Amino acid sequence: SLNDAYNIYETIEHISAIGVRKSKQKIDHMIIKSFLAGVLLSFGGLFCLTVGGGNTLLAQNFGPGIHKTIQAAVFPISFILVIVTGEDLFIGNTMVLVISTLHIKTTWINLLILWSISFCGSLIGFICFQYFLVYHAGLLTYDPYLSYTIKYAELKGNTPCARDLDSKIIGIYLPIWLFVAVGYEHSTANMFTVQMGMLLGANLSIGNYILNVLIPVTLGNILGGGIFVGFI
Repeated sequence: SLNDAYNIYETIEHISAIGVRKSKQKIDHMIIKSFLAGVLLSFGGLFCLTVGGGNTLLAQNFGPGIHKTIQAAVFPISFILVIVTGEDLFIGNTMVLVISTLHIKTTWINLLILWSISFCGSLIGFICFQYFLVYHAGLLTYDPYLSYTIKYAELKGNTPCARDLDSKIIGIYLPIWLFVAVGYEHSTANMFTVQMGMLLGANLSIGNYILNVLIPVTLGNILGGGIFVGFI
């Protein structure tokens, strides 16, 4: 609840402690937790594409705003799973490790190691989920889901202050619902949605994906999470 929430100073100390705890993990634990974060986030991405592809008539009849709002409402579920299970997701580490490093609780080497492992581990988790649990299972290989996923990929190419679980869930859910609905970019989310479209035949090369989607969105997320939130 709001009355029981940490104040800003307690929140910063709490985030710093999380950064220290993350940096002290064994490398193999980091890899496994990052891999699982990619798998868990894939469930939300699959749910998002399924809802989006299955409601295209809604967009035609009532406008794209309603369609985007409903589609975005299902995606934050995967982030809740990541937080509740304590996995390591790159996008959260951009803020956490910057704050703990600026407070001299962790080092810049710790930051670079954890960023690299969480990014690569999640990427591998996404790829494995996409290939074995979606592509080979044929979950998105027929219309309207196939055409929607391909179109989505081609279009792209061309909370720690809460003490109790329900407050954390609300703090996660509403902001993510907002950024997905209005169309902001998220590097790890794109790892599922865009790569899934590529796997299903989207007209998007690996080089184009890396140069026009993965690199700029990742740098933007580092700027937003690490600089504008963590540093400032």
